[in-house]
Amino acid sequence: MRVAITYAVVAWVIMQVSSIVFPQFDIPVWAGRLVTLILVICFPISLIIAWAFELSPDGIKTTKHAREEQGGSPVSKKQERKRNWMTIGFAAAVPTVIFGALALIFFFRSNPDASDPSSPGLSSSNGLASGPTPPELASPEQSRRVEFDKSIAVLPLENLSPGPENAFFADGVQEDILTNLSKIAELLVISRSSTLRYRERNKSLKEIGSELEVRYLVEGSVRRAGNRVLVTAQLIDVETDAHLWAENFNRPLDDIFAIQAEIAKTIAGQLRAVITPEVTAKIEYRPTENQEAYDLFLENRRLAQTSLGNLDKKSAVLEQAVALDPNFAEAWAQLAIEYREWWRQRWALVDRDPELLAKAEAALDKAKALKPNMAYIPYAQTFFTDIREDKIQLLLHALSLDPNFNAVKRMLGSNYFSQGRLAEAQHQLEEIYRSDPLNDTSTAILVDVYCARRMWDKALGVIEKALDLSLDDYDGSEIDWRLNFVHVSYLKSVERRRNLFMFVAQGFSLQSQCLLNRLDCSLQLNLPVLVRRKRARRFLHLNNA
Repeated sequence: MRVAITYAVVAWVIMQVSSIVFPQFDIPVWAGRLVTLILVICFPISLIIAWAFELSPDGIKTTKHAREEQGGSPVSKKQERKRNWMTIGFAAAVPTVIFGALALIFFFRSNPDASDPSSPGLSSSNGLASGPTPPELASPEQSRRVEFDKSIAVLPLENLSPGPENAFFADGVQEDILTNLSKIAELLVISRSSTLRYRERNKSLKEIGSELEVRYLVEGSVRRAGNRVLVTAQLIDVETDAHLWAENFNRPLDDIFAIQAEIAKTIAGQLRAVITPEVTAKIEYRPTENQEAYDLFLENRRLAQTSLGNLDKKSAVLEQAVALDPNFAEAWAQLAIEYREWWRQRWALVDRDPELLAKAEAALDKAKALKPNMAYIPYAQTFFTDIREDKIQLLLHALSLDPNFNAVKRMLGSNYFSQGRLAEAQHQLEEIYRSDPLNDTSTAILVDVYCARRMWDKALGVIEKALDLSLDDYDGSEIDWRLNFVHVSYLKSVERRRNLFMFVAQGFSLQSQCLLNRLDCSLQLNLPVLVRRKRARRFLHLNNA
């Protein structure tokens, strides 16, 4: 019993120490898990050894032999104390030796330069690095700086075309440029859903760069007239306020894909990003040779961003697109999604048209036949199954084909969260959050995940940032974020003061009405907490309270 208690206490202390110390020395996360696993495995081994062997006046012997030699003679108190201390020492030494050995191994494996003074990364004279730090050995600050130096956002391009109906074309050019940039692995590209908020910008480029946490911005304009298009683009270093590159592209409309690819490759060159031949081929890919079909595809995008309904209109423009170009794989895949969603959103099962579902399946089959290795295919297939595990496998497949497909990451994070796989959900959603910080949908799910994992400060940090970036908009989402700030503040207080796990584990909804109902109870039960929070008072107009 003494061995079991001592071992358990020492092992617990070691696991706490490893969880604190290992990250400071950049030791991988799995190393801490391995330490815990080995300590658990060695626990029964230690008990067996303690049961099988015993300390006698002549040294350590098997329990059977020690008792045979002892016979009926009593054990002296001195010998009993000595045996007790030896037992406790053995139980404490075993996990300590295991931890010490593993810690040294992991440290030298994670920091090879520490064990090799002659390493080429060190100067023999002063021990300072004489070359660039490899990414895997870089400190968190260095990693963040490297990421910042390769971060870029493409702001909405100004529409200078004669008619406002051509605005969708300028939006399409912007989205295609940032999509091409996102194919370059070294670059961190902010998603269009976050940059759209700066269309009518009354902020300086420095302020925008600071809010999006990027170093470079691309701005410009698009003018379309007849069969000609003029695209103006310039690259700006927000940190130094320097204009690094600017160019006008005045070409036939049919060259729009070439213009977008040239802009992306030029920007990558300015940022010294490596472009492989495979990436070049992806950037120069032309989804269709028919400009009118592509215009209709862009119109579908516009309808999707401005309206949750209009499934008949969204389907109609895609039907026209594939009629003009039957080999337009992306249009077929999106048409399959529109048909499926149109069928699914019928109010009653009896109203669901089987012909509509058949058309959705036929459109998906057509897209698969045209371009089977397109990430859009497994993404579209997720709309055809209600089995969550099947959705996850399809999404993982889509992500393997296109690692920067944010819509896939968002859906994958949501499905992981619904399954209770919180760590995996957090990983996917944090990746999206870095490249799409102003997307209310994915950010709201991330707050849910943080709350479910009881990471209150992280949840509040995300909400505060969302509020800071949306105060100028005064839209419905801002009200949700205000309510969420107070709600999470309350939950943090409840968890800290009462540890009401059952209450916390109920989950969290980001719907305004549900939050408002909970907020009523929160104000009655915990008003002093809200009064202590200056920011909560401000958002709830309680400044005079």
